[in-house]
Amino acid sequence: MGNQSLSLHFKTEKVYEGFAQMEGVMTTTEQGLRMEYVIKDNFIGVLKGNKKSILIPYGAIAEVDYKRNLFVSRFRISVNDMEVLGKFPGAKNGRLSLKVMRRNKDMALRMQEHLRWRLGYVTIERGSDVDPFLGP
Repeated sequence: MGNQSLSLHFKTEKVYEGFAQMEGVMTTTEQGLRMEYVIKDNFIGVLKGNKKSILIPYGAIAEVDYKRNLFVSRFRISVNDMEVLGKFPGAKNGRLSLKVMRRNKDMALRMQEHLRWRLGYVTIERGSDVDPFLGP
C-alpha cells in the first residue's frame, strides 16, 4: 500500500470569494501529497495562470475525510500547520474542501484509505502514543 501512487481530480468554485474556480489533481508521492491546480475565471472560464503545485508532507496532514451525499461529494484535508498550505486557493484555517466528481468516488475512497494509512505510519514513526484511527 505504501509504494503505490494514487491520483484524484478535484475542483472548487469558491476561490477568490467566488470570482474564480480551481481545477486540479492530488497525487500521492513518497514525500507527501502533491496538489497541482489551475485557476479559471468563473464568468467565462478563461485560465488565469499557469499550472501551480504544492507538496503537503504526510507529517503535516492532521485529517482526511471523504463525504458524499445526494448532491455533492467532498474530499476534506486538514493540516496541523496553516503555513503548509501557503496561499493555496480556497484554503481556510488550515483546511481544504474540494469537490470530487461522482465518477471518481471509488478513487476518492481509495485515496482516503491510503492517506489515513500514511498518517498512521507517520504517527508510528514518531513514536506517538495516540492511535491515528482510535484517538488518544
